[in-house]
Amino acid sequence: SGNAREGIWVGHSATRGITISGNWVGLGNDGLAVAGNAFTGIAINDAKLVKIGGVTAAEGNLVANNGHRGIGLWRVADPFVQGNKVGFTVTNAPAGNGNGGIELSECLRPRIGGTVSGTRNFVGNNGGPGIAFWATSDGFIQGNTIGLTPNGLSAAKNNGDGILLATGSPRNMV
Repeated sequence: SGNAREGIWVGHSATRGITISGNWVGLGNDGLAVAGNAFTGIAINDAKLVKIGGVTAAEGNLVANNGHRGIGLWRVADPFVQGNKVGFTVTNAPAGNGNGGIELSECLRPRIGGTVSGTRNFVGNNGGPGIAFWATSDGFIQGNTIGLTPNGLSAAKNNGDGILLATGSPRNMV
């Protein structure tokens, strides 16, 4: 955290089968202090079979206070983004990212959230859409909490659509 660019950056066409889990990105060691990265919190470019988060609380990432988006994926095939808190501190206080919470561009077969316990992403307080697909196809956005605090009792609005499926994003299920 506190980097001049991304918090976590993975980018190479031969990258496949990676997992990013259990990180606090854009937060201090206490999970509260602002230590945002200048650009995207977790950025993945040109990869395949990527898992960000997981189904247990320990596997989920806290991604907050970053200058651009919380989680950004570009040209990634078969990504799973599950069990993360994007735009919150460890105590669920607001800590939004400058742009969108979770944004995907030119991705294939993404799974954002899910129906199994623990796969829900909590996305709120961000400067753009909660979850956005740009030219992304054949994906699922399921079971996420968008625009509410993780306890579901208070608003945590994103400054944009809750879910945005932009032009060129066919065959997605929400």
